[in-house]
Amino acid sequence: MRVRIFLAITFILCAWAFATLFFGGDIGRWNDDYFFNLRHPVTGEWTGWAITSREPYQAATGHLNAWRPLLFTAITWLITACWNHFWVAHVVGALLHLGNSAILYTVLRRFGRSVHAAGAAAALFLCWGGHHEAWLWPSAFGSVTSAMLLQLVILTTQAYARRWSGPTFQWGPISLVCLLVSLMLCLNEQATGALIALPAAYLAVCDTSERTGRRLLRACLIAAFACILPPLYVGLVRATSQPGLGVSQETYVPLKMLWPRIVVVLHDMRDATLMTHWWYPAFGLGWRELTRHNYSFLPWLGALSVTGIGALAAWVRTPSHGEGSPRRLGSRHAFVFVFGVVAAFGACMPIAVIVGYPALSRVTYVVVLMLAIPTACVFDLLGRVLDRGAFGGVWRGLTGAVLVGAMIFGGVMTIGAQARMRRIIQLDERNAAQLKAQVPNPEPGSVILPLTLRPPAFSAEEITILHPWVTVDRVGR
Repeated sequence: MRVRIFLAITFILCAWAFATLFFGGDIGRWNDDYFFNLRHPVTGEWTGWAITSREPYQAATGHLNAWRPLLFTAITWLITACWNHFWVAHVVGALLHLGNSAILYTVLRRFGRSVHAAGAAAALFLCWGGHHEAWLWPSAFGSVTSAMLLQLVILTTQAYARRWSGPTFQWGPISLVCLLVSLMLCLNEQATGALIALPAAYLAVCDTSERTGRRLLRACLIAAFACILPPLYVGLVRATSQPGLGVSQETYVPLKMLWPRIVVVLHDMRDATLMTHWWYPAFGLGWRELTRHNYSFLPWLGALSVTGIGALAAWVRTPSHGEGSPRRLGSRHAFVFVFGVVAAFGACMPIAVIVGYPALSRVTYVVVLMLAIPTACVFDLLGRVLDRGAFGGVWRGLTGAVLVGAMIFGGVMTIGAQARMRRIIQLDERNAAQLKAQVPNPEPGSVILPLTLRPPAFSAEEITILHPWVTVDRVGR
């Protein structure tokens, strides 16, 4: 069994490195990264300890604001510390994403999912490209870290539910959940929308010997303490923060328009998660990056092939259900499924209540993470039906081959998503260098309006292939 675990982990690490570190972290700085940098633009010296304005065009307040204070300190420190070696920040993002995938596997196993279902769901989440901004863009690391804290809340709730024989009010787990939720709010509040599903997480794993009334009380108790914090946070932000989204009343969707807005957000989240409109352009650009340097992709191909064959052999030789399968914890499958669906829906709500806020790649991260839970339930349902008898080996062979192929396919799409960002950043840097050469000493207060950028980040042939994925963002930027 240890050999099989080693083979599986080796392939997963290889697929992770392929999908997230193909460029060695050499992506560059994007958009808000410049705002979050505390270094002086000329001397390079560290000039402060935090960003004290909400937006780049707002005046500094001189004190930390209530809106996402850890984002404006901890993430700012990371960006500033890595400024001269920015690849380090991208490696940190890739490691955070790997950590979230590992915790997701643990969450699924404690929800009673089989090794196969939990491993497949976590591996697909690891290599899928739809949510790449959350771990690729350092300024958006608040999304990936708050998602990690959400998973720790789920693990705490699971442990709280299984230790039911003590007193009804166990303040240790409740206090820990409150601390984790507070940290989530200080980084990015979107993930707290999933907290409404916590009662289902409790009911999914609590002991059958626990009385129904006590079970419901404890489930609602821990959820109530978690869910009371986000409204308090919103009230504090609205009362004390600079103007912006979520502060003034006009930025909130009117109640009578909320359901149509929710439908639009759910539709957009679906398209962004499934990469409906850009999976082919992303794969095409990723494939071009793989093959543009002659045979430089062959080491990756060799590593993925060797480790993938080993992982596939381990997958086939390990039954997912029945005799010979790894031990599973007890759970109520319906509640596990409901928890994942409700948590994903809840994570969409902080986006839906804000007027015009789009379902961007980074805001799909926690939604996809929660959707991995019902996905694992579906995988288990299929496994219980089809992984039986003589057909079991054939089923595991087919699903293992599909999983390995899907991970590699997703990795190529993720490389394409990185390449798109990387090329635009490189074009920005080239144009900035030309601008500095042509206007080395502009007068204070000068405003420079670029009318066209040459050369473009993509060739005419690539734009034809990648349209509208690259052209819309290119114009909008």
